[in-house]
Amino acid sequence: MVIDMKMDLVSGEYDIIHVSSGNDINSFKNDFEDTMSRFKFRRDKLIISFDGKGDILLNIELFKKIYLEENYFKNKYNYRKICYSITTSIPNKNILDLFDFVFKYNIELNINYILCSPIEYIRKEYFPNNKVSVCEALDYLNHFNKKTSSVIINYNFMDGINDSQRDLIRLCELLNDYTIPIKFTIKNDVWINGIHSLVPNLKIIV
Repeated sequence: MVIDMKMDLVSGEYDIIHVSSGNDINSFKNDFEDTMSRFKFRRDKLIISFDGKGDILLNIELFKKIYLEENYFKNKYNYRKICYSITTSIPNKNILDLFDFVFKYNIELNINYILCSPIEYIRKEYFPNNKVSVCEALDYLNHFNKKTSSVIINYNFMDGINDSQRDLIRLCELLNDYTIPIKFTIKNDVWINGIHSLVPNLKIIV
């Protein structure tokens, strides 16, 4: 299985490898080596980011296999530190298994939850096969965030679809229950002021 992979050239103090989901660790190693061979100047810290096609939470075995081989990547490519990032639009029960694994090994993991709408019927139009509600997803993520403070909600504005006053009010209702930081893809002062007013202690990333 070939794993889609690319290197982020503008990433501050970290190299960032962007990976699509899969489950073959040998394909990952081969693609990793091929990617690394094309970059002469690298940093000594790496983020492996699962944010490509597919969703790693549909199959978390690749994540586990990569972590269990972490010393291989550190030693072969001279990385002093490796961290992990997952971008998901469908948090599901698999995430509980992932959390158990992360806590067991004390892994540094950041999770970005892509939320297209806080209103269920709108969200289901875009993710019709997702059986997990927004509240269930936030329950899973909140469990992890309470222990790690490493979850961010990424809200993607879509003109005329999820940017109404009704969307804002429903989002604030959810954020009152789940105090997970939120980041907007586009700066929207009306929404930012509204959230500050209705959820004053919430962290907003702009």
